[in-house]
Amino acid sequence: MSTAPPLPAPELPGPRGPKRRGCLLTALFAGAVLAALLVLVVGLAALLTQAPPVPEGSILVVGTERPFPEALPYAPMPFADAGPSFGEMVRLVAGAADDSRISGLHLRIGGAGLGFAGARELRELAARFRENGKRVTAAVERAGLLDYYLATAADRIHLHPRGELGLFGVSFETMFFADLFEELGIEAQFEAIGPWKTAPETYTRSGMSEAQRNQLTAIAAGYRAEVTEAVAEARGLDGAEAAGILADGPYTADHALALGLVDVLTYRDELEDDLLGSPRLDLRDYARSRRFGPGGGVGDVVAVVHVDGAILPGASLEDLVLGKVAGAATVADALVEARDDPAVAAIVMRVSSPGGVDTAADTIWRAAALAGEQKPLVASFGDTAASGGYWVATAASHIVADPFSLTGSIGVFAGKFSVGRMLGKIGVGMEVVSSGGNPDWLSPARPLDEEDLSRLRQTIRETYEVFLDRVADARGMTPAEVEAIAGGRVFTGRQAVEAGLVDDLGGLLDAVRLAATEAGLPDDVPPAVRFLPHPPTFLEALEARLLPGGGLREAARRQIPLLRTMGSGARMALLPFQPAIR
Repeated sequence: MSTAPPLPAPELPGPRGPKRRGCLLTALFAGAVLAALLVLVVGLAALLTQAPPVPEGSILVVGTERPFPEALPYAPMPFADAGPSFGEMVRLVAGAADDSRISGLHLRIGGAGLGFAGARELRELAARFRENGKRVTAAVERAGLLDYYLATAADRIHLHPRGELGLFGVSFETMFFADLFEELGIEAQFEAIGPWKTAPETYTRSGMSEAQRNQLTAIAAGYRAEVTEAVAEARGLDGAEAAGILADGPYTADHALALGLVDVLTYRDELEDDLLGSPRLDLRDYARSRRFGPGGGVGDVVAVVHVDGAILPGASLEDLVLGKVAGAATVADALVEARDDPAVAAIVMRVSSPGGVDTAADTIWRAAALAGEQKPLVASFGDTAASGGYWVATAASHIVADPFSLTGSIGVFAGKFSVGRMLGKIGVGMEVVSSGGNPDWLSPARPLDEEDLSRLRQTIRETYEVFLDRVADARGMTPAEVEAIAGGRVFTGRQAVEAGLVDDLGGLLDAVRLAATEAGLPDDVPPAVRFLPHPPTFLEALEARLLPGGGLREAARRQIPLLRTMGSGARMALLPFQPAIR
């Protein structure tokens, strides 16, 4: 019997040292690549953010093709520039007017980057250039009234040879949905205090009420008077002649030149001759050269706290109906930060808001009032600072408004939309089961009955009286005196000064100077300025936009907070209209 040879002993695993070294080398190589990429990205970012030189004799170029937001949607970063904001823009232009390296200002005008209030402040800064012996030019292709108003700040206006001046006067547009709602089966029930608190009329009427028509006519006349006076002075016209020209457009380029409304017809490349070959400096490059930062030592900073957008409870965000939302929690936190920061000597509350929910406005008012007890607090009005926007400003010791600011609108309304009839038309039934009291009075399934309406009237009357008291205490009036100019009536900034609702006319920089003076800061040195609330980072803003949580339904719900709030019975202190001016 033979025996099989013994099986060879299995080979033991070889030493692992070389393989370990291979993995280690791979890891080191990958780390080196990542480090190199990081260095490259940081270096590129540093290159992009490096302060560019400012050649002697530079001409600062400011273009209005893109907007200058009151508050930035996100913090600027090298690969996604969110700025400059309006406040940063006017500070930069003001600095350039006194910068010996800057020889002039060129305004590249087009689009809707500014409202009338912002355009007026930029015009004032252009005037400072001219006072300092520096040249101001403007170039437009197709200009509406606002664009042309801004262009007249220049020594020399260029118009595209095939361009046009669309000067038609001033108009306001309001849409009315009552007939559509009747067809759809939607019932809009709102109660308002004051004949001029006409905000709900867009849902409850088929056309403009006499009260709304009268106040819009007065506001339009105020706007037209401001523009006419400015254009007449700039172009050497008498008032009647300027008024006729500004109401009789449009004008072709040749006609505008013949009337003396512009100085020369040029294509973009032909501008070179007029700019005398001077180096051009874009506003963003100049911003990096100036490196405006939070700056300032202890007690040297003026904090500008933005109330930007419709005032609603919670955090600030975007609204698909009215755009930005000034969240009461976000703004109040910013006011607390400014109040408690030892570097902040004074606060400017910059209000650019049509108003909103009364409780949210009062939350901001309370935070502002507490801040004003510790530091000088000045309110500055942008294009709109009305209703709830005016409510929050009553905490300030001084109110500065632009002549074009829409303000006042001291009034309250509330109500809801009932869609039960509409749902019935499409075969959808809706029933409500409740227990105790009247919890379904705001249900969209049924309209308000007379008892509900009586309850609604009582709540808005109480809110209105609080609003009157806030204004009376701030303006040194009695509630009766305030009520005589309240009732929802809207004023321009100039009209509001005459009514006693505003102290002075001016822009954001005027309010900053006033706050700095009240804080005892030197008048001959521009104060450091810090803008609050801090904008989110780019990634935070992107995440809030794309990933709001809860899927598409929740995303949509978050994006229409104003319309959703208006239909929930909340008491609203909101401007009756959104101006569309041309």
